Amino acid sequence: MSTITSPRETSVNGGRLIPVISTPTSSSRTSLENPRSADPSPNRAATTTQPRRNRAALREYYNLKNVPEEQKGDGVSEESSIHDFSEVQESEMDQVDFDAAAYIKQVLETQSLGELLRTYNGVLTDIRALDAERKALVYDNYSKLITATETIRKMREKMDPLNPVATTLDPAIASIYARAEAIKEELK
Repeated sequence: MSTITSPRETSVNGGRLIPVISTPTSSSRTSLENPRSADPSPNRAATTTQPRRNRAALREYYNLKNVPEEQKGDGVSEESSIHDFSEVQESEMDQVDFDAAAYIKQVLETQSLGELLRTYNGVLTDIRALDAERKALVYDNYSKLITATETIRKMREKMDPLNPVATTLDPAIASIYARAEAIKEELK
């Protein structure tokens, strides 16, 4: 099976070009790989090794290539460039009212064996390209989910020291609310 990062040949389905798949730019999380401060931290090796290992495992599973060094920036790109389209023309199979049985019957009646094999290979190439694009989208979304989960976990850890303050504020706010309700009732 060919890798999803290699360019695809033009399909026989209406001159449709298959996208060239590459690692989504939003999946390259340089902010997690580079330390925020210049201060050495004793726990830095433990914290960056695990996300790198997870990212490497996901890239290997989805057959995505690593982002070249010149593409890596200081921040995370807001737009996801999973694939680059030069030109995409809709084929007969992209239509909403596509009838697979009629298409197969028409192709079998009108095409020679060589043309049938080319059509089959073109459809197979389209399927593989779409599957690769789907995998890249899943990878990108899963990577974003992992990042969001880590952010929430860090926020909770930072909120724990503030928890005693919040527990003393709750009764005070409840008391103020009760007094306001009492004053409101007296004014009626």
